[in-house]
Formats: sequence, C-alpha cells, structure tokens
Amino acid sequence: MQNKLKKNISSRISSINPFYSNNGFALTYHSINDSNHELTSQLYQLSINNFKEQINHLNKNDFISANVSNIFNKKKHYIITFDDGYEELFQICHELLNMQNINCLIFLCPIFVMSKKKGYLSISQIKELSRYKNIEFGSHSYSHKNLQQLTLKDLEFEILDSKKWLEDNLNLPIKTFAYPFGKYDDRSVNILKSSDYEHAFNTKFGFVDNKKNNFEIPRIDIWNNDTISDFTLKIKGKFNWLNFFYNLKNLKK
Repeated sequence: MQNKLKKNISSRISSINPFYSNNGFALTYHSINDSNHELTSQLYQLSINNFKEQINHLNKNDFISANVSNIFNKKKHYIITFDDGYEELFQICHELLNMQNINCLIFLCPIFVMSKKKGYLSISQIKELSRYKNIEFGSHSYSHKNLQQLTLKDLEFEILDSKKWLEDNLNLPIKTFAYPFGKYDDRSVNILKSSDYEHAFNTKFGFVDNKKNNFEIPRIDIWNNDTISDFTLKIKGKFNWLNFFYNLKNLKK
C-alpha cells in the first residue's frame, strides 16, 4: 500500500513536469513473470504482457535498441538491463528479445548461479543465451551485498572475484558491473576503474548522454505498477526529479 501511494504521488508530479528529452537511456528490470515469486520485491516483478506492451511502445515510436558500447550520446537509443538473473529471462530472451534483435544486458551474481536454486538462470542456460550477439552479461557483485557497508577487502572480493568466477565458469568476457541496491562509494568506483571493467550502472534516474564517468551510468527503474503512460513519462525524463531523494539516500561515504 505504501509503495502504491508513493507511486501514485510520483506519477502525478511527473505528469506536470515540463522537462523533456529524447536522449539515450538504460532501462532497469528485474523479474518478468505472471506468477510472482519470493526472490525479489513484487515492485520489481512485471507481468509478461506489461513488458511486451513497453517493448511494443519502443518499437512503434522508433526507439533504437543499442548495446553498452554504442548507447552514449545517441538520441532515442536504449538498452534493456536485467538485475539478478532470474530464470524466466531464458524464455523472455529466446522468444521476445532475440526474435526482435533487441539488445539486453543481464547482471549476474555468482552466489545465485552456484546455488542452483529454482528461479535463477543456470550455467547451461547462460551459456546458451550467450550465443546470441544481442545478449550480454555483467557482474552484479559476488553475493548481492550493500557495497557501502563492506570492508575494503570484502569490497574487492565482491567486485573482482565475481568477475573472475563468471569469466572462468561461463567463458565470457565480463566488462560491465551493476551496483547492488544502487549503493556504492568512491572505493567501489576506484576498484572498478583500476580493474578490467569498462562500465558500471547505478539506479539513479537519468539519461546516458555523456561519457564523463563510465562507472556511474544512470538507469530508469521500471516498476510492476507502471502504466504505459508512466513508462512514457519515464523515458522522457519526467521522473528524473526523484534523483533528489536518491541522492539523499545514497550519499557517498
């Protein structure tokens, strides 16, 4: 109920926001399913029909699917990202995204992959999806912890060892990182910059319109109760005022 109230207030404010942009953007999704599960908040579990409606909206309005290397400074370009690597993405990527040649970037945590727990992508599924040029993978840390709360040693493990495990076990290059919960500090950024990573995404609303900092790339968060009107407002940047509250909650230590 509280999330619904906050969402309704956010939608009303955003609908009268005069700001508008058609710069490139990254979309943040988590789970796409019709049954709901307990692996993530319901806020981040979209129905398949809602997801298809959003994809159709992008197609009908001539938005161009991009990958992480060519999203910068491109008008009406977008990239889809998925956090956590839920199992239903295997079907979503096969039957929807790959068939339409839509690029996506899936962020994985080794602890989820290793667990072999129902609900997460398996090693064999990830390897099969990796055969498609439009599907890429990145790290979401080793065990999905709040990076701001870790010692330097543990922080290096989450960032560097996740990359090594994914590359060793999946035989894939891992060049991109997504901060768990969107939380990070200067230590995280410095570790990423000094390693073999090339990009990192946070959860701050915004556009991918410059390359000033490849390690703090904003993304537009998509929620399960977003109407197509809300989705349209979000990709125009009309929800970006929420960054005021994001900055309050995520002050770097």
